[in-house]
Amino acid sequence: QWKRLSKEWGNAALADNDFSSLAAINQEFRVVENFGVPIRGLFLLMLLFVIVIGPVNLLWLAKKKRKIWMLWTVPAISLLTCLLVAGFSLFGEGWNATAKTEALTILDETAHRATTIGWTGFYSPITPSEGLHFSYETEIAPQVPRYWDYRSRMPERTVDWTNDQHLDSGWIAARVPAFFKLRKNEARRERLNIRQSGEGVSLVNGLGADITQIWWADASGKIHSAENIAAGAQASLQATELKASGAPTRLREAYKGDWLKEFSAFTDKPQDVLMPNSYLAVLNGAPFVEEGLKDVKLRAARNLVYGVADQNHAR
Repeated sequence: QWKRLSKEWGNAALADNDFSSLAAINQEFRVVENFGVPIRGLFLLMLLFVIVIGPVNLLWLAKKKRKIWMLWTVPAISLLTCLLVAGFSLFGEGWNATAKTEALTILDETAHRATTIGWTGFYSPITPSEGLHFSYETEIAPQVPRYWDYRSRMPERTVDWTNDQHLDSGWIAARVPAFFKLRKNEARRERLNIRQSGEGVSLVNGLGADITQIWWADASGKIHSAENIAAGAQASLQATELKASGAPTRLREAYKGDWLKEFSAFTDKPQDVLMPNSYLAVLNGAPFVEEGLKDVKLRAARNLVYGVADQNHAR
């Protein structure tokens, strides 16, 4: 029994994917379109700088018969070029950081427990001063390229556990994306209030974010669906020809495989994962995962909730 338990614990570890570079990780989980150095633009700017500070400056001073002015024109042109380079870098991408989160949450409404697995990524044109914040319940695993670690490429990292998990410094550098796998288990009160009557099926969205699409399987396994339900709003579900054929083992498999691919499999064939009295909701937001960074611009992403409906509320 101890050997089996030890093996199960080992299998539960968050393993890193085998990525050769940060660009490969960004290709798998795109948090920014292009984080490379704009070589062409900087080359043209430096070429213009050489032409202006050299031939143009000399010809203009010779025409004015004021070559002594080179003592101030050269520093002035250099300062202007430095300001242009800094402005090109900053204003080309803006000031705000970008974040993206894709997660799957299994929400047991009866036990009021939510178990979440997923990815989150951050990209900032300037190094954030405050760092990242996560709750105590969140397990985070940095995703880095093969044969590469934070110790060799990043400054010293600090973590503060006073009020939460505060990844204080060294975790995000300017213009370098940072990727994390995460999983958590916590008590949550979110739920869907589902009602069946002679007029059909309706629900109230209490998941804390807008629902893009939802599939709900009733007690007989018949699947109903709806789209675009705002947080807190009520909507009617329409019956489909799909029949729930999922099994509990399917949920366990999702935790062991490639999470991002599993998310696609859930939405491509919801009938293969749904069981009677359960639902699968695609959210426009990630209410079960903290943003991590203040004043961040969020990229569109998939966030799924697999809900085990409370029989006292789904009737």
